[in-house]
Amino acid sequence: LHGDPVVRPLHEWRLDAAVGDRTAESITGEACAIAGPKSLWRKGVSGTCLQFDGYNTRVSLPAAKASAISQALTLEAWCVIGAYPWNWCPLVQQGDDDGYFLGIDGHGHPGFKLKVGDTWQELVGTETLERSSWHHLVGTYDSASGMMSLFVEGQLAASQSAGTAGI
Repeated sequence: LHGDPVVRPLHEWRLDAAVGDRTAESITGEACAIAGPKSLWRKGVSGTCLQFDGYNTRVSLPAAKASAISQALTLEAWCVIGAYPWNWCPLVQQGDDDGYFLGIDGHGHPGFKLKVGDTWQELVGTETLERSSWHHLVGTYDSASGMMSLFVEGQLAASQSAGTAGI
């Protein structure tokens, strides 16, 4: 948003093309199907955006095509909440029993989770994200310092030591 990134992203989905039921991962060009009954495109922060239905809509990249991440990670998402989910709702997720997660809980709180070594680590922001407004969420982890942090609207919402074992 504000010039070139410090490090080029490994994967990025802009989701602002407003074309059909497919989107391309922006860095590799990998075509990704948009699962769900119908792709709904709306006005977004940049051009258009994909409206997820909260049940079936998802964009997936096969694990075999995902970059290996172990030492440092930044997950970033822009979102508008239409309704608070019943449980944790992922914005970005890799894996179920290991990996990482950036999302929103059933009370509208942002959260960042990742498995460091053999232990799941979790950060949950205390603020409730307002419905029908754009929100910018970022989760970071660096194995060199062992710190994980959650940012909401560019402000630090939570941080903790997560260990240096890597993801």
